[in-house]
Amino acid sequence: MKKFIINFSVRKLSRMNYFYLLTFNLMKRLGFFLLIFHINFSSCNFINSTIQPLAKNGIINLGEYDFNTQGNIFLNGEWEFYWKRYYSYEDFINGNLIRSDLVILPGNWKNNKTLNSKIENYGYGTYLLKIISKNPINLFIKVNNIYGAYQITLNGDKVASNGTLSTIQQLNNPDRLLQINNFNLQAGENLVLLQASNFDFYRGGFGGIIIGSKEDIYDLYDKNIIIELFGAGALLILGFYHIGFSLRRNREKYLLYYGVFCILFSLRMIITGEAVFNNLFRTIPFELGIALEYLSFYLAAPFIVLYINELYPEDKHQKITTLFMIVTILLSLSIFILPMNYFSATIDFMRVVSILYIFYSSYIVIIAIRNKRHNSKTLGIIYLILI
Repeated sequence: MKKFIINFSVRKLSRMNYFYLLTFNLMKRLGFFLLIFHINFSSCNFINSTIQPLAKNGIINLGEYDFNTQGNIFLNGEWEFYWKRYYSYEDFINGNLIRSDLVILPGNWKNNKTLNSKIENYGYGTYLLKIISKNPINLFIKVNNIYGAYQITLNGDKVASNGTLSTIQQLNNPDRLLQINNFNLQAGENLVLLQASNFDFYRGGFGGIIIGSKEDIYDLYDKNIIIELFGAGALLILGFYHIGFSLRRNREKYLLYYGVFCILFSLRMIITGEAVFNNLFRTIPFELGIALEYLSFYLAAPFIVLYINELYPEDKHQKITTLFMIVTILLSLSIFILPMNYFSATIDFMRVVSILYIFYSSYIVIIAIRNKRHNSKTLGIIYLILI
C-alpha cells in the first residue's frame, strides 16, 4: 500500500511537472512572438503606400491628392527654418524676417547645415511650410510623440500645441500629450508655422506631422493603440507568469531574468509610440516619464543577456557579461544623478552597447548550436528573426 502511494505520488508529480513545462514553453513562445510582432508593427504608422507629396524649398503642393481615397500624408521634407526666432503669422505676411535656412523635417537641428547661423542642440526656432491646395479641405492633424514644447498654427489659427514655449530654459516647459485636432485648408496658399523649443534633451528637433481625414487619422491612432496595449498587456502577464514560475523552480534563474525583461519591455511599449503612459497619468512629472523610458531601455538589454547566459552557462563568458553589467548600471545611475539634458546624451552610447549585446548574445547562441545544447536551434531561429 505504501509503495502504491509513493508510485502514485511520483506519477502525479511527473504529470504536474509536465503540465508546468508545457505551459511554460507555450508562454515562452508566445513571448517571443509578441516581441517580434511589436518590433515589426508597433512603429508602423499605417500610411497609404501611394506616392505622397514631399516638401521642397519650404513648399508642398497637394495637387490632385485625394485624402479620402489615398489616405494620410506626412508633412516631410524641406521646411524653412529660422533659428533663435519666434515668428508669428503676421511677421510672415508683413515680411519682417531674416533670411531663412532649409532643414529636413523630421530631424534633429544638429544634423542640418545652415546658411545664417550655427544650430545647436539647445535653443528655439520657427519652421515654415507653405501648403498649396486646389480646393478648401477639412482635415485633421496628428503630431507624433515629440520631446519638447511647440505650437503649430495654420494661417494664424492654432491647431496643435504642447508645453510652454520660451526663449530661456527656466521658463520653458516640455510635454508629450496626445495632439489630434481639426483644421481647414483654404484654396491656394496656406502657411503652417511651427514654433519649437528644446532646453532639456541632448538633441533638439522635431518629429513627424501627419494630416488626413478624420476617419483615417483616428483609424491610424486606434491601430497603434491596440497594438501597443495588447503587446504591453500580454508581455506584462508573461513577465509575472515567469517570475511566479521562477519562485517554484529556484534553480532556474533564467525564468526570473526573462520575466523581468518582459515587464521592462512592456513598460517601454506604453511609454514610447503613442505615449499611452503620459496621457493616462498626466499628473506624473515630465522628467519622471522620461526617466522611466530610459530605464526601461537601459535595464532590458542586460536581462536578455543574463537569460541566455543562464540557459547556456557552459558557453558564456563571465568577464564580458560582468563588463556589460557594470556599464549598464553606470548608465542607469546617470538617470538618477544627472539632469535630463545630460543623461539624455547617454542614449547614443547605450545604443552602441545594445548592438554589442546583440553580437555577444548571438555568439553565445551560435556556440550553443554548435555544441548541440538543448533548444539552441529554436532560440537561434528566433534570434535571427528578431535581429
